[in-house]
Amino acid sequence: MRTLKNIKNNNKLYLSLIICLSLSIFNTYSQNNTNNVDNVDGSTNVFRVQEALGSNATYFTVKHHMDSLVENGFISDTLEDGPAAKFSRWDWFWSGRTVDPFNSANHGKFSNYLALMHQLSLSNCTQNPTNIQYNWNLLGPIQHPEQRMGRIDVVKTLPNNPTSKMLYAGAPTGGLWRTNDYTIPNPVWENITDNIGLPFIGVSGLEFDPIDNNTAYIIASYKEWTNYSIGVFKTTNLSAPQPTWTRILAGNNNSLEFQIKKILTHPTNANELYVLRDNELLQSTDGGATFVTLTTLPPPPSNAINHTSFDFILDKIDPSVIYITSQIVITWAPFIVEGRLWKIVLTPPYPIQPTDITSSLSSAPTARMRLDNSQLGTYIIYPINAAFSTYNIDKTINSGVSWSFMSQNNNANVFLSIFEVSDNNENIIYLEGGTSSRKRQIIKSLNRGVDFK
Repeated sequence: MRTLKNIKNNNKLYLSLIICLSLSIFNTYSQNNTNNVDNVDGSTNVFRVQEALGSNATYFTVKHHMDSLVENGFISDTLEDGPAAKFSRWDWFWSGRTVDPFNSANHGKFSNYLALMHQLSLSNCTQNPTNIQYNWNLLGPIQHPEQRMGRIDVVKTLPNNPTSKMLYAGAPTGGLWRTNDYTIPNPVWENITDNIGLPFIGVSGLEFDPIDNNTAYIIASYKEWTNYSIGVFKTTNLSAPQPTWTRILAGNNNSLEFQIKKILTHPTNANELYVLRDNELLQSTDGGATFVTLTTLPPPPSNAINHTSFDFILDKIDPSVIYITSQIVITWAPFIVEGRLWKIVLTPPYPIQPTDITSSLSSAPTARMRLDNSQLGTYIIYPINAAFSTYNIDKTINSGVSWSFMSQNNNANVFLSIFEVSDNNENIIYLEGGTSSRKRQIIKSLNRGVDFK
């Protein structure tokens, strides 16, 4: 799994060990009974070919057809997201997942992989358990016949309804999904962004109205550093079978393209919305009808290559104080970077000049930083050496005037996709770790981040 993402609710941690659907660029799934590939528009698209060949198609029948298209010159493009690239990724994914060394009758069957995923959903998925024992189970969606499985970028429950069994999951190219009961053995999932009219839309951010559970916002983007976003969409009927979504903020302005990195709502004022778009922090005070620029991070220093924002958060005690983290790249080879922590106080007129408060941290950050808050304060985690093997966790309880050292850990493989401090017990902290980018784990501390297991 390439990316993990988590949420916290009532001391529960939900991870994106969720199987999602990575939709193709076409807008229909009603072609499953089509037997003639030539009658399917865009038949050079491997996903449409798989649909057209029907549910009995195997990896080998689809690959044979696609290989024929390549050999006969029907697929010869070099586009990053063209038919050839899609086929290459499809082949890479399925070539090793449709092999059954124990039963040759299952060799090449997509259904065999689905059956394996289903079995995992019914059993303990934890690997290499430590002395802290937890069971992780796959929640889905795994029931869809198209076998298009991938990663999840955001997972959330309704914040204002702690007894709700509803769960939302955003896929990088598969939209927003919802299940009404994630506690049952086989949760039923439905896509609730189809009516946007962009079936390939990615959802990398999800934010709920702090008061009204029917109002929500999504960031429509593929969560990578180099990709720009489609925009921010809003719905006011989230509980409907198919909510209506309206784009309230674009990911481009004429020839300019932006990456929308994070969206937050004010904890008590439902009309206040904050969006980090590239190095610009935007605010809406009318529920997304209009936006103003609160602040823009400065350009990189003369000795640096670029300056990129990474995270932002509202101070838990004083929401008029906002923190933004960023990373400055000095050189790519060798890779030398620095982290920055910025602060603004919401006092008009706007835009506001951000204040660099990096020096108030207990050590100098050597790369990007992740923020979180709880009922007890606001927290930041950051590496302090060039090898990114030692991390500090600091805390502020006075609106960023000072940051106190909380803990230091020597975990050489911390990935900052996850940094969660328990809402009511700051001894409990979750991080994403592991031995490599392909063997990631969730690690937990019970002593304020001194040790993780």
